[in-house]
Amino acid sequence: MVQLRTGASFRDGILLISFPGLGLVGNISLRYYVERGGFKWTGYLFSRRLPPIGRVKKGRIYYPINVFSRSNVHAILSDVPIPEDLSWEVAHTIMEKAWKDGAKLVVVLSGVLSPSSEDVYVIASNESARKFAGHLRPIENGVVTGVTASLLLLGRERNVPVLLLLGPTSGRKDISAAPRLVSEVGRITGIEVDVDDLVLSPPEEDHLDVSMYG
Repeated sequence: MVQLRTGASFRDGILLISFPGLGLVGNISLRYYVERGGFKWTGYLFSRRLPPIGRVKKGRIYYPINVFSRSNVHAILSDVPIPEDLSWEVAHTIMEKAWKDGAKLVVVLSGVLSPSSEDVYVIASNESARKFAGHLRPIENGVVTGVTASLLLLGRERNVPVLLLLGPTSGRKDISAAPRLVSEVGRITGIEVDVDDLVLSPPEEDHLDVSMYG
């Protein structure tokens, strides 16, 4: 069983999600955004089938998948990849709460293998999600897999707007697209953060500000 344990309500809010993926560009972007945006820890996603990994901050142990919130914007940030056989269950748990609470939009951050591109690409679950894409280029053809595909398909089924933002990457740990992803998230949520530090001095994950963990 997968449980989303949080007191935060997603009603009329925007939910940001990232799991470790291609180039880690989605995770790097969302972790930076949550830290610099002044988000606070509001819960976690729990399952005994997840890898037994905990993040330690200020001498305290946190879950492998944590929830952070600021006003009506929320983020689910995972430190672990989701096993394929758990993808539907994780996605269903998240989308069920988004649907019941009446979330305005779900935004998933990930990477796409396109190292020479300067664009951020999008895939939308429905027309409502597509309206948030703005000027971004849609992926015309391709395949999406794993928990990301599950979130998009369940969004379509439940009529919850889900927008997948894809930063171009070479496939290795790659922060080159992260400033663009962070800027697009700021445009969509209305909570913009300075990306200068991300451009000039990419953060080391273990040295990020711990205040968001409370």
